[in-house]
Amino acid sequence: MNYLPSKLLKLRKHYNYSQAHLAEVLGVDVVEYMAYENGRKVLNYAQCKKIANLYHVGVVDIFKNTDEVTLYEVSNAKTDELNIEYFIPKKTFDERIREFIKNNPVLVGMAAGVVILGIIVIALFGNNNDSIPYEASLTNINRLSVSETTVVYIYGDGAVKGSGDNSNGQLSNLPSSSAIKVAEGKDFTVILHNDGTLSAAGLTGSELETISKWRNIVDIAAGDDHVVAVDNKGEVYAVGHNNDYGQCDVNGFKNIRKVYATSNGTIVLDNEGKLSFTGEFVGSSQLKNFSNIIDIDASNDNLVILDGGGSIEYIAKYKNFLNIYKWKDIVDVTCGDAFVAALGKDGKVLIDCEDARMEKEVAKWENIIAIDSGNDYLIAFDGERIYGTGRNEYHQFVSDDFEQTVLDQVGDVKISIGEGTIDVSFAAVENAGGYEVRLNAGEGNVKKVASNQMVSFFADGLVNGNNYQITITTLGDDEKYLDSEPLVVDFTYIRPGGSSTSEEYIDIDVYFEGMGVEEFKKYLASIGVSNIICVETGSPCEGDTQTIISVDGISHGQRIARSDLANAMVTYYTCQIPGPEEGNE
Repeated sequence: MNYLPSKLLKLRKHYNYSQAHLAEVLGVDVVEYMAYENGRKVLNYAQCKKIANLYHVGVVDIFKNTDEVTLYEVSNAKTDELNIEYFIPKKTFDERIREFIKNNPVLVGMAAGVVILGIIVIALFGNNNDSIPYEASLTNINRLSVSETTVVYIYGDGAVKGSGDNSNGQLSNLPSSSAIKVAEGKDFTVILHNDGTLSAAGLTGSELETISKWRNIVDIAAGDDHVVAVDNKGEVYAVGHNNDYGQCDVNGFKNIRKVYATSNGTIVLDNEGKLSFTGEFVGSSQLKNFSNIIDIDASNDNLVILDGGGSIEYIAKYKNFLNIYKWKDIVDVTCGDAFVAALGKDGKVLIDCEDARMEKEVAKWENIIAIDSGNDYLIAFDGERIYGTGRNEYHQFVSDDFEQTVLDQVGDVKISIGEGTIDVSFAAVENAGGYEVRLNAGEGNVKKVASNQMVSFFADGLVNGNNYQITITTLGDDEKYLDSEPLVVDFTYIRPGGSSTSEEYIDIDVYFEGMGVEEFKKYLASIGVSNIICVETGSPCEGDTQTIISVDGISHGQRIARSDLANAMVTYYTCQIPGPEEGNE
């Protein structure tokens, strides 16, 4: 639900303003202002600031999607009779200049024009850029941030705590007060303080020096290797371990009010509600289709968006999350590679996934105020303690009931090739909740089974004689057991049936690079290859022996029928032996 329209109506009625007066304050016509109150149009950031100034509330109070708003006590007097300083429309710059000159005639008469202007500006506005009004505060959605190995959260009124991997010092010397937002990278923590400055743990010296110079910051975000921030003038800043995807190329963004980060990307929301981005992530090409954004989260495979009406949209690489369209009154959203989770106004967490153990665990959580996730685990915070479900190899969260154990890999794997199928069997693992079996080629190449039953894949698209892999992961059962490390088994696809069953196959077990040309030719002849082409490159040989640089047509590790070898065309590339130096006889 979008609470902004009812909030606008509540404020206007309380202070006895007309819609015409609000339209004048915003610089729009009355019909357009009416569209804001009935929810057909959305205020931009500049308009929210004007509304906040008029009612003397923080701009965050206007943006925040709740029905709570400060109502100061006033009489039932008409607008033009109000004599409360907070509600007197602010004077323009010109009006304040004229008033200053009127009240200081002696000063004006004695000073030169330039000096006057300087004194007036200093008297009215101060000479310290850091005195620009700051508009950020601690909210529930800012309290929690995770990476793949760490969890960091703001406890109470500003103390920062963390758990998980601290190999880079990312959880060391976290501040004990004043934090209003945390952002977690792959191996660092960044904290936004209530004075608009940043501190960090785990960043390099140059990165730390860079962010220490940023001022009046109102929002931050972090990807795997970069930090992005926006100040209260709408300017965006970024720094990172690297900029391989262009995630730090933010100089072109202007009038920004909110920033988000994916692993290798940056997303910004401007004052008009428009989304822009730089870097690389799932769903980037579709961002322009969304508006009225409250929050964005991303994993390797998914991107989810929470709008001002408390509804969720998503962009997914592989899976459909259809349950999320039933969810209402959502205040926070997050996603992993195999799930989407949301926090409702009632403090309950909803999850859309195929993992029954995660669903069972999440259903227990109550009075939650913030959620976040890594690619394969979900975290929730109730203001006092951290709840978690999923992979916990760095002990990001603690289980109340028992320690978690990583399950064993499967054993006794057998791969048989049938008529058009690849059949896989394996021994059962104690305490397994199921198994994931993956073929690294073809359609429908991932199967999840509840027991060690035979798993079959269609062989469509597999090339006779080529090498492939079967990967098997033992899946955890409830929260006590974690998934095993994947077991990878190589096999060569030999097409059964027909004459191929009796045909002789050759395993190419020789590395050709660096082999002498004559030795290479003898090997080709020994396996029945007669169609060969030599290409002499311009690369000089290191000695006086011509050697192979690369080969097309056959490769190491290949299994190929002898009849196919007889028809194969092999091209080999050699170095060039230097000739006599010019001038030598």
